[in-house]
Amino acid sequence: PVPISNPDRVIFPEAGLTKGELAEYYAAVAPIMLPWAGSRPISLVRCPQGRAKKCFFQKHDAGSFGDSVKQVAIEEKDGDNQPYLYMDTPEGLMTCVQMGTIEFHGWGARIEDVEKADRLVFDLDPDVGLDFEAVRSAAFQFRDILKQMGLETFPMLTGGKGVHVIAPLVPRAEWPEVKDFAHRLARAVAQMDSDRFTAALPKA
Repeated sequence: PVPISNPDRVIFPEAGLTKGELAEYYAAVAPIMLPWAGSRPISLVRCPQGRAKKCFFQKHDAGSFGDSVKQVAIEEKDGDNQPYLYMDTPEGLMTCVQMGTIEFHGWGARIEDVEKADRLVFDLDPDVGLDFEAVRSAAFQFRDILKQMGLETFPMLTGGKGVHVIAPLVPRAEWPEVKDFAHRLARAVAQMDSDRFTAALPKA
């Protein structure tokens, strides 16, 4: 087991949740979480002093997390290779939590071939004033649109007010093609049902 330092430190002040309680939660969900979040590059949201203090994104590492959090070299746009983080064991997950991680944001590709997407994610965020029922209804509508195109989907809560509609893919197409498809579909749905959807940000 990974020792958790400062387990009584309050991480989420509004709920009074501590680092120890967060660690217990991640330990409990690790068997469910790792098949979806493991073995793919991740960006971490780290809040070492809790949510009320400074938080930061981290996606690169050169070994400061220890052996259970691993690195995969990925070529950046400028041609440099950078060590991206990934984990594939409960120990790796808990090491990230010990290092102050509160959120894990996984890529839509696995470490075996980071250039080929194995999932599409459509992020449905409600505008101000919309309740969750509106988001739920929109997610079902989006599911039906994707089903007509031969894509089976499942929903995942974002942790905020939105829903991710996720379509698993056989990893054949590379990112430019996948992104182009996703952008075209989002714009088409927004044009088809402009009362309910927009592909433009800000949402207003």
